[in-house]
Amino acid sequence: MKLVTYKPAGAGPQLGVVVDGYVVNMAEASGGKLPNDMRAFLEMGDAAMQTAQAAATVANAREFGAALDDVKLMAPIPNPSKVVAIGLNYMDHVRESGGSVPEIATMFAKYPSSIIGPGDAIRWNPDVTSKVDFEAELAVVIGKRARNVSEADAFDYIAGYMNCHDVSARDLQIERGDQWIMGKSLDTFCPLGPYLVTRDEIADPHNLRVRCLVNGEALQDSNTKELIYKIPYLIAYLSRLHVAAGRRGHHGHATRRRSLPHAACSPQGWRCSHCGGGGAWAVDQPLRRKRDSDGRRDFLGNRLAGLHRGVGAAQPRCRGRACGGDRCRRGPGAPALADGRRRDRTHPL
Repeated sequence: MKLVTYKPAGAGPQLGVVVDGYVVNMAEASGGKLPNDMRAFLEMGDAAMQTAQAAATVANAREFGAALDDVKLMAPIPNPSKVVAIGLNYMDHVRESGGSVPEIATMFAKYPSSIIGPGDAIRWNPDVTSKVDFEAELAVVIGKRARNVSEADAFDYIAGYMNCHDVSARDLQIERGDQWIMGKSLDTFCPLGPYLVTRDEIADPHNLRVRCLVNGEALQDSNTKELIYKIPYLIAYLSRLHVAAGRRGHHGHATRRRSLPHAACSPQGWRCSHCGGGGAWAVDQPLRRKRDSDGRRDFLGNRLAGLHRGVGAAQPRCRGRACGGDRCRRGPGAPALADGRRRDRTHPL
């Protein structure tokens, strides 16, 4: 399925599935069994996915759907609790840059406030940054709460995949020190969408073309087979650090032949339009450049990316008496409860 968050004319955000050129409202088509929010839908788990698949029919598209051209597509998940990303994770990018293979997966984050949808403008203050760059990425959406996930079980936690553009201000990221979050988390610097394509639609996420065109010229052309740290490893690795569900995380930079010219923002300027491709989801992402008279430009639209969400489960807890551990909130060597008995209530380590 191609899951979307969309706005019909005169209405608020809704959860839908694209069927035969229409967007089917899942709350209506399911008889109220499904919510109108993507994150709430994902948190309902596999049962919600099955209900959505049953409701995503051509008949329901005619009865409950709106033409895809008549709605505004938003970021598929506009309200994640976190966006976790991995940098320097494509082998061809390492070869291109003459660098060395990272000894550990390089993790950074993008703030949820940086998320925008397909067709939205990417803007920045020219007094803050003058070196804005593109990065097409594969996004992996974690669909249920998990912690300490094994590599063997990692795919069971994936809800689907998205396109994302990891917009980056290189001067903030590199020239002022190792400030990755600063350079990658400016407002509007994480376009997502237009779809969240469910896991069953992608046979092999390690064999997807990631390509970015600017004025017809391929400036970024790679494949997820070039990933140094593969998706199961990253889910297992990050799930030891973060609790997550319905989060996103992307998996590094695909090869770039050169950077986009940098400039200030403007109502016109840099444009990006989703090419559509020919597969279940398109990893081709054309960027088209326009300039106004004073040379300022802007980004509009969606790009590819890879996100991955942290993963989480309940923390280990000690019951009743202070455990005496260094991480116990009652403190090492804290006295036992006055009555000397164990209590049903717990406190986190």
